[in-house]
Amino acid sequence: MRTFIAVPLSSYTKDQLSAYQHDLKSTGADVKWVHPHNFHVTLNFLGDIDGAVVERIASGLDTLFCEFNPFAVEISGLGLFPNPKRPRVIWAGIGRGSEKIECIYEQTSRLLGSLGFPFEKKFVPHITLGRFRSLQKARDLMTALVDFSFVINETITGVSLMESRLRPKGPEYSVLRHFGSSEC
Repeated sequence: MRTFIAVPLSSYTKDQLSAYQHDLKSTGADVKWVHPHNFHVTLNFLGDIDGAVVERIASGLDTLFCEFNPFAVEISGLGLFPNPKRPRVIWAGIGRGSEKIECIYEQTSRLLGSLGFPFEKKFVPHITLGRFRSLQKARDLMTALVDFSFVINETITGVSLMESRLRPKGPEYSVLRHFGSSEC
């Protein structure tokens, strides 16, 4: 199954980001927008793995995050990867609290490294809002970003092991297991 590890977001935050995404859609930029139900912070993409490996990862995550202490973050600002000259992804950033998400990323990466997965050294906590299909009207969207300012307060309650199923209308994500203080 195609899997990844993510920090889930509350329905409130997803609704807020969806409203901002709606405003950006009005620019007419050629972007494939992420469905709001799928908003999250990706920590580690695992790819296609079998059930036995999923269980080993789940066991390790359970040990790591059984005593998870929820913490606050601020989701603020929008940006483009890799850069404004060649935008491929539009994202919402994590301000205050990003260092805690980076720490969680390091923990999950060490766990995965012990299981033979490669370690990605570059990690920027963010929430993908859309992916550019072409640069058509990209300038209009970038102009709109200049005036975009917001802060969403979010409480991070744990980490989820997710499955991604590719469908004609886009990926469908489902939680295989959630790891946090409520799981102990």
